[in-house]
Amino acid sequence: MPLDLKELSPSIKLGDKIVHVGVLTWGGFKAVLNKFTAADLPLPKLPVDKIGEAFSQIQAFYAAATGTNDSSAAYVASQQANARLFELLAVLVGENLETLKSWLLAHAPIVSALAQEASNLSAEEVDRLSAGQLLRVARAAWTALVADGFFGETAGFFGDLVGLRPKDPSTSSAPPSAAPAIGPDPPSGST
Repeated sequence: MPLDLKELSPSIKLGDKIVHVGVLTWGGFKAVLNKFTAADLPLPKLPVDKIGEAFSQIQAFYAAATGTNDSSAAYVASQQANARLFELLAVLVGENLETLKSWLLAHAPIVSALAQEASNLSAEEVDRLSAGQLLRVARAAWTALVADGFFGETAGFFGDLVGLRPKDPSTSSAPPSAAPAIGPDPPSGST
């Protein structure tokens, strides 16, 4: 059951019950994750050669856009880069139609789990919702998850684990003299 329940606007009623949505609890998140795992979604095909070539072209277009003082030439170069990016997206979608189809068909249990775990609804009540109502509840649950800071905290947590965040020197537990010196080696013969 989520914490800090709030009523949906516009409200959804099931009999005498008004649907409320709140922040997803950790147990609710694990239940949604279990549904995601059970869906066994295939990975998309990523044509590395096409992606690499497209990014090289996009970088060249952006370099041309920043390397000129002519605003119209910069605009044209940025539009060329955007067009190439959309072409790449079209290629990725075209090569992954079967994968996207399977994601769409497997998505319903994940959305249902999110709606159930972030609301005051049981599994049976979630099944009685119309498709639009289910998506409204799931969207409100997603908004609450984002507002709770889940994604920012996740990025920070894993960023800290792998050392992607610069550490504040004032919080270091090592004494300042223990830090290795950075710079050229001292001349030989000096002590």
